[in-house]
Amino acid sequence: MLDEAMKKNMLLHPPGTRILTDFTGEGYRMIIELPYLTLAEYERDLKKELGGQGWNEWYERFKSHVERSQREILKQVM
Repeated sequence: MLDEAMKKNMLLHPPGTRILTDFTGEGYRMIIELPYLTLAEYERDLKKELGGQGWNEWYERFKSHVERSQREILKQVM
């Protein structure tokens, strides 16, 4: 589903974006790193993403594969 969303340009992916996966343990983990300089820039682009064509339909299908999620907003200090 991630490939589909990326091909249709439905997900944020500014230059420097990294998508990491972890197959160890009890489940599958996906981490998406988005290198925004400010939270305001991220929020601006997130509004565009959430309002994009086909995003809601794709996200409803995606959620059926998710047991739980967690969002962290980190700031690089070094």
